[in-house]
Amino acid sequence: GGGGGTIVRDSVAVPLEGKTLSGGEFIHLYDSTPYKIMNGHVAVNVPCAENSTALIKVLIGQAPNLAPAELENVSQLSTPGTLCLYHVDIPPQGRTVTDIAIINPPGGSDIDFPAGSTVVIGINEISSGAEEHEEAEGSTW
Repeated sequence: GGGGGTIVRDSVAVPLEGKTLSGGEFIHLYDSTPYKIMNGHVAVNVPCAENSTALIKVLIGQAPNLAPAELENVSQLSTPGTLCLYHVDIPPQGRTVTDIAIINPPGGSDIDFPAGSTVVIGINEISSGAEEHEEAEGSTW
């Protein structure tokens, strides 16, 4: 879409320490409706596997059509097998994003979040017009 964005500086930090997510459970972290997020990012410091794969997925999109985001591992600030830091730029090309959540994918083991587990969401620019829903692609999680 064209310009017309509004500069904002909204930052939300969500401590996850002490929380437990069972398989299929999610935490809805951010909702910008009726505005869409034009520029922002999410940083998650969460439990990860030895190969630096996050145990949770970050879901982004326009509720109820959320899909897993591409997580970029920040290796300098990660400890594989314990906690890893990941970065997500919002929005990905061609996607409308109003909602951000994390999910423990269905069928996953319970995840107990240790000290230092956080989600930080930074929103830099929003734009009106998110109420024009895209065609549903169906959820992929």
